Amino acid sequence: MDFTKLQMKSLTNNNSIQISTKLVQLVTSSLYIVTGILLFFASSQIRIESYPVPFTLQTFAVIAIGLLYPHKLGIYTILCTYLLTSLGLPLCAGYASGVAPFFGPGGGYLLGFYSCVWFLHMVEPLRRQQAYSVWLLQVLCAQLIIWLSGYFGLLNFMDMTQAFWQGVFPFMITDMIKAIAAVFVVRALLIR
Repeated sequence: MDFTKLQMKSLTNNNSIQISTKLVQLVTSSLYIVTGILLFFASSQIRIESYPVPFTLQTFAVIAIGLLYPHKLGIYTILCTYLLTSLGLPLCAGYASGVAPFFGPGGGYLLGFYSCVWFLHMVEPLRRQQAYSVWLLQVLCAQLIIWLSGYFGLLNFMDMTQAFWQGVFPFMITDMIKAIAAVFVVRALLIR
């Protein structure tokens, strides 16, 4: 009889440890997602108006999330941002909300952010303990994904030449600076 009580007590302790561990994981994951959404929002509002899409710091935020966040949390963060924007929270550039940002000229870029984060999560094992050159090559590929997605999204609003020269080319230098800055910031955070 004493042995059964001891087993029950041990089982109860193990269950409470499992519950508290899962609760900590849930709270930690939620904090990552909320922080990422806030970073996306802040980076969206730092903008310079241009046609057809504004210059923002979104690419910096998205690439940083893709590099820094644990597997799948970056993807969940971007998906939650899309969901909250669609539901009416003004998280996109110029405080845009609803589904309009996804079907406007910048919609391709917004959808490219998901692909960018997904790509960075997929190549993360290749990045571990590697030199800056590996990180920079991966970020360049991620940035190409964003540009291609933005370009194809712009084809709904303009011809191929205009889409490249007005919607991609003007962003190339600033986007690469933001991407390189994201690498240095993330690596500095990870070293600590």
